Amino acid sequence: MRRVFLLLILSSCTSIMDRTAVLPTEGKSGGIIYFPVKIDTQTYKVKKDNKTFYVLGLPYVTQDQAVNIGDNEILVKAVDYGESRINIDNLSFVSPSLEERERASAEYLLVQKLIAQQTEQLTFDLEFISPVDTLITSPYGKKRFINDAPRSPHLATDIRGKEGTPIIAPKDGRAVLVANHFYSGNIVILDHGGGLFSSYSHMQKQNILEGDVVKKGTVIGFVGSTGRVTGPHLHWTIYLNENRINPELFIELDYLQD
Repeated sequence: MRRVFLLLILSSCTSIMDRTAVLPTEGKSGGIIYFPVKIDTQTYKVKKDNKTFYVLGLPYVTQDQAVNIGDNEILVKAVDYGESRINIDNLSFVSPSLEERERASAEYLLVQKLIAQQTEQLTFDLEFISPVDTLITSPYGKKRFINDAPRSPHLATDIRGKEGTPIIAPKDGRAVLVANHFYSGNIVILDHGGGLFSSYSHMQKQNILEGDVVKKGTVIGFVGSTGRVTGPHLHWTIYLNENRINPELFIELDYLQD
């Protein structure tokens, strides 16, 4: 009886703690949000200083927008990330044929299917190292214009690199995609578990195979200029619970000054 009573007391205390925990109510477009208690949705678990946090990625929005996360309503605040204008000489990447559009669409759907997976976490932190240690040439979130025509926003970070520069895994992961895609060129996607994925595009060539488990610091490929590009660089994307979030939240690189 004493044991049952103790369990009831502990359960009651936990419920009280859960009810009184301060939950976040807003976050930034393309950012992340931490919950101090487990919520009714898939989250990435972070353990630090004997405490556990549950982390979600927020969507990119162009105006303030309320989103439901589990039973919680979160106000996602729009951020003015600026704009980017580039010119592409290869017109097949500007106005692709029907066959090329169908290929690109199938590749997009494949990526969406992959990043919807929820696998066991390999680590319980959000500590990344930069996949290429140089300068950011095009930050996350910029409104994108290609040959003066508006396109989808730039939901990745471009990092400068000469052709053939090694690209390293910024975090332990498993390669779920090693392929060549129409827009992304030679691409690698790593699954870090818990709904956290990272993607590396425009590679000269890959250095791993699908299914490989790689440690932080492993060379996974080399900077190139395959796919739709204006020159060699790394296009680095991070997905968390299917949202493309800002990679610059996790690394410290200087920005290339125009």
